[in-house]
Amino acid sequence: MDAPMRESVRPEQKPEFCEWQGCSDPYYSRGLCQLHYMRKCKGADMDAPTRSRPVPGVSTRTTKFGYVHVYLLDHPHAQHKGWVNQHRHVMEQELGRYLLRHENVHHKNGDRADNRPENLELWITAQPSGQRVEDRVAHARWLLSLYGTEHEQQKYGDGAGNPLADTRAHI
Repeated sequence: MDAPMRESVRPEQKPEFCEWQGCSDPYYSRGLCQLHYMRKCKGADMDAPTRSRPVPGVSTRTTKFGYVHVYLLDHPHAQHKGWVNQHRHVMEQELGRYLLRHENVHHKNGDRADNRPENLELWITAQPSGQRVEDRVAHARWLLSLYGTEHEQQKYGDGAGNPLADTRAHI
């Protein structure tokens, strides 16, 4: 037991703030805040910049696949600690509601970072993958003109705007 004893630090001797120059964080241990204490223990650069925390609604990041995410901590569909696909958020702002599970947002020009509202279109993936909303509406009207009530058949006429109208003639 020849090892020297450490002097105990009494509560009245503890500093209130970190003693590192320029740091105003609260005291943690041995005169330093938690950040500087851990850096000293690891032998890291004591003056290295700290990582900034994302700002909700402002901070963005780009994934390795080219999608832009925006930090929205309170968003009901937030993934990865508060990050939301920006193109989905922009479409939700345009619609005035959250997207449903079967709704998808497509970039018209193929650029995943171009999230301008005029470059985005809403697709529905509930049936065959990847159909534009206006195509589905036209198809629904065509179905109503064929199979709907008498009133619906009169309202939607001869199925104009149906992409399958040519095939119907051959049946």
